[in-house]
Amino acid sequence: DLSIVASFRAAQVTDTPGPTLSPTITSTIPITATVIAPATVIPSGNALAIALDDSNIYFSDNTTLLKYSKPPVLSPIATLIASDNIVDIFIGDITPEATVYIVAENGGLLYTDGNLTSFSTPSPEWTPSTQGKALSISEKYPYAYVAANDKGIRIIDFSLSPPKELDSFSSSGYVYGVQYDDNFLYIAASTAGLRIRPLYSPGGAPPELSACDTPGSAYDIALYSPSSSLRYAYVADYHHGIYIADISSPSNCKLAGSFSTQGEARRLAIDSGKKKLYIANGSKGLLVLDLNDPKKPKPYQMDTTVYGYDIAIDDNYIYLAAFSNDLIIYNK
Repeated sequence: DLSIVASFRAAQVTDTPGPTLSPTITSTIPITATVIAPATVIPSGNALAIALDDSNIYFSDNTTLLKYSKPPVLSPIATLIASDNIVDIFIGDITPEATVYIVAENGGLLYTDGNLTSFSTPSPEWTPSTQGKALSISEKYPYAYVAANDKGIRIIDFSLSPPKELDSFSSSGYVYGVQYDDNFLYIAASTAGLRIRPLYSPGGAPPELSACDTPGSAYDIALYSPSSSLRYAYVADYHHGIYIADISSPSNCKLAGSFSTQGEARRLAIDSGKKKLYIANGSKGLLVLDLNDPKKPKPYQMDTTVYGYDIAIDDNYIYLAAFSNDLIIYNK
């Protein structure tokens, strides 16, 4: 059931909401940007998720995980079928060899080696009624953090053999995405916006430090530090575009700006060196923003002819999982 990925339920807010930016963003201003065309397309049924390592592309076609070599020579290498639709992929380095983590909506967290030999599961076996619908994953050694919708964040310890779910904690809102830096977790909590907590350590769920409410449904987060003293979180807020939070002091998150994407901002990738934010923008395809002024981004490039479901970048290319429009690769 793909509807859970594209629809949002009412939040169960238990914490005090963070500050709200006023006025709300205006969605009627036309976007003017350079139109870019695909360089190549990898045909697929429904491209839902994508991740990269140095040499390879990993993407999902509904329940199938595919591995291709990167351009300029695109070649299929391996495939592996999961138990449910694969809605996020993460390439981790917890083990000596690269580990490919996927989240299958009702199947939870699965992982395999870089050759896609077979899927393994942490214990206990994932059950949606207990652990929720898995929507995204991030990994910070030795833990994997799974965003599990109405069941909060699930924490899996990969230092154990076999890996085991160690703990979990709830959050205001349904949890759609999670990112991290050296010290903190940044949680995209649907109608409860951005929530910030310390990284997990054994002994209990980390306390919430601060929050920034957004008017839509926070779906994903990208982190950007234009200087040593400034740090921002860009929140994909679905129909409400991008909201920008100043997280220079994680205990005092403040909304600092916004940008209406005219679509449904779903997933984000950021190139700090080029000062660009790349957005899988739902029905409005691909949108690239210039971050020279971090609080007032400007449109840079776009392709509104496709559907933007997930996005990844490397030094040379933009990779867009474009649902029924296949996997699309653009030159940067």
